Order: sequence, then C-alpha cells, then structure tokens
Amino acid sequence: MSDDEHRFTGMYDECRQRVWAYVVSRAGRQVADEVVSETFAIAWRRLEDVPEPALPASSPARCGTPPR
Repeated sequence: MSDDEHRFTGMYDECRQRVWAYVVSRAGRQVADEVVSETFAIAWRRLEDVPEPALPASSPARCGTPPR
C-alpha cells in the first residue's frame, strides 16, 4: 500500500461515520451514502489538498469528537 493509500484509508476509517452522521442530520438518510461516497472520492482526487487533521476541530463532523 502506498503512503497516499495508507493516509486515505486511515482518514476514511476515522472520519466516514462522522461525516455520514452529519450528512444524515442535514440532508437525511436517503442521500447520505451518495454524499459520503462523493465526498471521499473528491478527497482521494485532491488528497494533497486535504489538511491534517482532515476535519477542523470546530467542524460538527469532527473525527473523534463524541456526538452531543
């Protein structure tokens, strides 16, 4: 696995559930899977532009932040 693949996989594993929950809270379950899929497809294409950490601390979908 390349460094990029390893970084992306770690980001995906850490953030996917939070991003999905955020999308559900804003747009509903009907579109959540599609939006999350597109979000991570863009993240993969633009991986060099993705900051570390991938989500800012102030983001409602922040990875590792427990839901309210």
